[in-house]
Amino acid sequence: IRERLLPFLPLIEEQGEQGLWYRWADPFTADVDVDLTVGGNLIGRVGPMEQVSDPDDVRNRVVVNYDYDHALSRFASSVLVDHTTNALAAISKHLYGVRVASPISVNSTWDSVSATRIGQNLISRLALPRFALTYLYDSSFYWIEEGMTARLTDPDFGITLRRCVVRKINAGMSPPTLTLEIVPSPTVSEMVA
Repeated sequence: IRERLLPFLPLIEEQGEQGLWYRWADPFTADVDVDLTVGGNLIGRVGPMEQVSDPDDVRNRVVVNYDYDHALSRFASSVLVDHTTNALAAISKHLYGVRVASPISVNSTWDSVSATRIGQNLISRLALPRFALTYLYDSSFYWIEEGMTARLTDPDFGITLRRCVVRKINAGMSPPTLTLEIVPSPTVSEMVA
C-alpha cells in the first residue's frame, strides 16, 4: 500500500487501537471538520500569505497508465486527465498554458475509474500554486488535528467559507498557532477573492 497507493491517492496512514488503517483525506470531497473565522475562533493572522508550491511545478495534463499486461510486459490501457476532464486543469491551462506531468504508471490498477481518480488527484494537487496562512487560534479548539479539512473565513483576504487543510499546529505557543493550506477552487470568482 505504501509503495503502490500512497504516492497516488490522498490517503493518510493512521495508527489506532485496532492497528494500522488508512484515512481518505481528499479536501475537495471530505466532510468539513471545523469552521474557522478570524475574529471568532481564530484570534488573528500571523504574517502574510505564504506560497507553498512553486509556479514552475504547476501541471495540468497527465497520462495514467494502468492494466499492466505481464505477458506483453507493458501497460494495456491509459487515461488522460487534462483541461477537458478537470475544472482546475482548465483554469490552469488558461493561466499557465499546457503543463504536462510525467506519466504515472500504476501496476496495481486495472480499471479506468481508479486510473482516472489517480490522475484527478494529481491534477488537484498540481494544477495551481498553493498558498497557506498561519493564525493564532482559541485554545478551546485543542482537538484540531493536522490533516483536518476546515472552512476558513478571513474578511481581510475576502475569503468566505473557503476549504482549507490544517497543515501544521504549534500547540506549544500561547495562544497556539495553526497553518492552513488553501484548497484550490475550480470557481474563478473564489480564486480571485
